[in-house]
Amino acid sequence: MGFPLQRQGTPLGIWFVIVQAVLINAIPVGQIISRLRESQRRLVSIYNTVEDVIFHLAVEPEGQFRIISVNAAFLKVTGLSQEEVVGKTVNEVIPEPPLTMVLGKYRQSIEGKTTIRWEETSDYPAGRLTGEVSVAPVFDDKGTCTHLVGSVHDITEKKRAQEIESRLTSDLKDSRDEIRALAASLMRAQEDERGRVSLDIALDSKIVVSRIQFPVKQHPVSIGSQKRVWRI
Repeated sequence: MGFPLQRQGTPLGIWFVIVQAVLINAIPVGQIISRLRESQRRLVSIYNTVEDVIFHLAVEPEGQFRIISVNAAFLKVTGLSQEEVVGKTVNEVIPEPPLTMVLGKYRQSIEGKTTIRWEETSDYPAGRLTGEVSVAPVFDDKGTCTHLVGSVHDITEKKRAQEIESRLTSDLKDSRDEIRALAASLMRAQEDERGRVSLDIALDSKIVVSRIQFPVKQHPVSIGSQKRVWRI
């Protein structure tokens, strides 16, 4: 016969499971502790194998959120150490300006009792990171939100690639505009040159024509007994 695990997650919950198992199922304490440790090792292994960032927050009074645990991906992506994160409040880890937005999303998740998703960009020791964040609330038997569980899918490289593509597209458009403008300028220059050459040819032709001397022919015409010479 198995035993319920709904109160696991805190030291008190673990001892509750142990006592329940010993009293109801007559399982030796040593065996229970061994099973719990093995289960915890498996969970930690899975926790740290996931490529996406995973974090676990405790909801404290007066709107404080304290980081209980993070997986290996969190430390790798942010460049932060375990000591700089675990046990700290969110205010001590997440910088502004995204901090204000993040706290608002946490409260929205709790009030709506639903998973909230958003895109976030923050600066960490590893550099500027952009991720698709999702956070879900965890409630106790009284309906009070005690924890938040969140994940972050790192899209930093994707965003950088999109930015580079956008810049290249913009540069290409600018280059095309410059090429079109240059081509139009060259065409105007060619038209101007053709017009200038045509004008020069026309002027030269007039000058040449004006300098040509045509031969003069004389045609004798008899009028009476006199001859007159007419110039044509």
